[in-house]
Amino acid sequence: MSEERPTLSGDQAIETWLKGRDVWNQWVEENPEYNVDFSGVDFSRYRDCKNVLKSEMAFCRI
Repeated sequence: MSEERPTLSGDQAIETWLKGRDVWNQWVEENPEYNVDFSGVDFSRYRDCKNVLKSEMAFCRI
């Protein structure tokens, strides 16, 4: 029987993402056991956020 993995979701996921690419990538690297769930998030609300450049809207590690 496998254990359920912890999940970063909701406001916590958005708050971490809004801190920018470096903080996001560091969190992901330090928490490999976590799933991330952005279900239902309307990312268009964050297009003008100063910490998230349009070229960085994707969640890829650069």
